[in-house]
Amino acid sequence: GGGGGGGAMQGLGALFGRRSAADVAEANLKSVVASTGQTTDYSDREKVVTWSFAKLPGDTEHRLLVRLSLSNNAQTNVRRECGPVNLTFTIPMYSTSKLGVRSLHVSRPSAGLGKPDAPAPYRWIRYLTKATSYVFRL
Repeated sequence: GGGGGGGAMQGLGALFGRRSAADVAEANLKSVVASTGQTTDYSDREKVVTWSFAKLPGDTEHRLLVRLSLSNNAQTNVRRECGPVNLTFTIPMYSTSKLGVRSLHVSRPSAGLGKPDAPAPYRWIRYLTKATSYVFRL
């Protein structure tokens, strides 16, 4: 018969509140989609499909379908060959643990520390959720 075929379908769900959005979410599937704010890229050298989002709104779901064309001599265990899906993302102004800062006091440097004309400090908190090693095994 002809060449074998296989596919890997991967869904990506944003399971955080609708008021938040992940910046620069990226999923890498080892081994193509046209939509606003999304890009896909295949690296033949690394055998990796990269699926990138400029912004991924909360409470949304996206799906990527990757089709593989295999030769007659290809192994039948495509899932093992594909390997895991690695996901990296950052969500600004969101705390997954729900921890928050209730009070902040910033002391102005005193003149005796060698910086008499130091600028006034700002009271500012930046919450950031960042994942750099989220792995989903197929």
